[in-house]
Amino acid sequence: MVAKEVAIQHRLRMDIWRPSKRTAIEDEKLKDISIVYYDRGSKKKNSRDIKCMVLNKFYKRDEVRNSHIWKRATNGSGLEEFNLHESDVSNPRNLLLMCVSIEKAFDNKQLCLLVDRIKPEQIYVKILDPSLKAVRVRNESSSLTFGDIDGYELEHPVGKYPFRRILDFHAKLSF
Repeated sequence: MVAKEVAIQHRLRMDIWRPSKRTAIEDEKLKDISIVYYDRGSKKKNSRDIKCMVLNKFYKRDEVRNSHIWKRATNGSGLEEFNLHESDVSNPRNLLLMCVSIEKAFDNKQLCLLVDRIKPEQIYVKILDPSLKAVRVRNESSSLTFGDIDGYELEHPVGKYPFRRILDFHAKLSF
């Protein structure tokens, strides 16, 4: 009984994906680093468009967020539980470039990213909130809904993966 309570308290303490007072201003330098790391920048001259890692399409820079998997507000506290260092909070592997609505759903644990156990280089979107399935992913003429992206694979270059152990932890808490 005590061990179960300790495990529950530990999980609650480590759940950093609760509503937060997110800073609207992104660190542009860090965003540029993750764009290069994941090769998400446009090759067109003078274009600042970024390719979303979920939708795999280019959007204007302000429509794609440089989302921390392990929240920046923690200053890296708790990362030692994953055999990482506090400084890894700014590591590009702790970042994902996602459209604003997808990032918001991730932070609210309405969706998670599942690492394939057979092919760990493959990471899939899993929609967890049934009420989200009919919602459009973007406010545009496209009819793409969250239900449509359920099962989409996260796009990243070969050998350049986000921190999968943190994605696993996020998924466990989200479920």
